[in-house]
Amino acid sequence: MEVDAGNVQEVIDKLDARFPGIRSSVCDDTGSLRRFINIYVDGEDVRFMENLNTPTRDGVEVAIVNDVDRLVVGGRRDALEGFERAVTALGAGVTPLAVSVASHTTLMAPAAKAFGRVLAASGLRAPAVPVLAGIDGVPVRSRDRAVATLTRQIAETVNWSACIDGLVEMGCTLLLELGPCNGLSRMVRDRRPELPVRSVAEFRSLGGVLDWVERHAG
Repeated sequence: MEVDAGNVQEVIDKLDARFPGIRSSVCDDTGSLRRFINIYVDGEDVRFMENLNTPTRDGVEVAIVNDVDRLVVGGRRDALEGFERAVTALGAGVTPLAVSVASHTTLMAPAAKAFGRVLAASGLRAPAVPVLAGIDGVPVRSRDRAVATLTRQIAETVNWSACIDGLVEMGCTLLLELGPCNGLSRMVRDRRPELPVRSVAEFRSLGGVLDWVERHAG
């Protein structure tokens, strides 16, 4: 997600507008950073710079929000290396991903613009059933919104946690992931442990999938 901000305070304010609760998590009632929170800009703790008035620079962006404590970030390689050193020093775990494209960041803006033109001119129709938009978890029901959200998510943050919550709000009580792996279903289990959720990839046969669905469909 791109945040157009001149300093750290503006970054926090704009992130809180997009993901309510972030400000109260990192700042106390006086507006100062909480004692256990450290924010780094280019590897330097802002407390030893200009605190929340520390100017921001281009660098790492949040690409995917998996949960409140799990993010995928993207950016240029040198910025990512600095980010990894900074958060590792704070005790956070970092798992480098074997990808070479900074998807869901502003580095993909030119590609998103070109994709949007092609998609707008295509035969894409409004979805027959509501589909949750990756950028905010809000149901997509029209062709125009489908074109807009599919285009935007190429260069904007994908909020997977909002999609999970959106499925629950829409009344989903059983979730089955289609595809060659189980990454999404594992994230659902972590965020919503009360839901029965599996991936097709976890079963030996299609019959096993059908049996599981029948047992939990109620």
